[in-house]
Amino acid sequence: MKPNILYLDFETSGLDPKRHAVLQAAWILERNGEVIQERSFDVQPDKNDDLCMAALEVNGYDFVRMKAGRFMSNVLLLLKQDCLQVSFPRICGHNVQFDISFLKEASDRAHENLFLYLDMKKFLDTAAIARYLDYQGILSLDRYNLDACCAYYLIQNTKMHDALGDIRATRELFHLLTRDTIAHDMKPAIDHVSGTSYVVTAGGPVK
Repeated sequence: MKPNILYLDFETSGLDPKRHAVLQAAWILERNGEVIQERSFDVQPDKNDDLCMAALEVNGYDFVRMKAGRFMSNVLLLLKQDCLQVSFPRICGHNVQFDISFLKEASDRAHENLFLYLDMKKFLDTAAIARYLDYQGILSLDRYNLDACCAYYLIQNTKMHDALGDIRATRELFHLLTRDTIAHDMKPAIDHVSGTSYVVTAGGPVK
């Protein structure tokens, strides 16, 4: 049986989870390879969050749209309800430690314990897997961002910098990367680039 996976993406107003806001949250919950839930929400920033105007322009947000969004505490409640449908899903994303850092900060503010419903010890990062396959000579990429990886695999993402569009593309990318690891008898590579035990660089995995 395949592990349960929570594909997660946040669009944010900056890079620092202590200072900046989540503007949009999207996730896809997968059980045994099948999608059982898909959600996307605009998020209303906390009054103390720093809103970087450059980031807002990239994501196409304005103050009217943000004011109409849900509070992050409500988004976390829905995320918890979805995750409790399955057994401790692993988080998967592209450069997913960024999203996890915002998830942890939001959970701390809401006094939520992520360890009660998510596998926080192991995660799956499509950017790291792509770097590893490039190192092994299976892929040939100059960059590892989501745009470049999608272009390589001919994945259509018509809504770049939209959390739902990005996470749908990330899920498709993950399955294609997994296919390539299996085709080249490299299935253990997925474990090398999941969790916190390995850092994957252009030079390969480093313990």
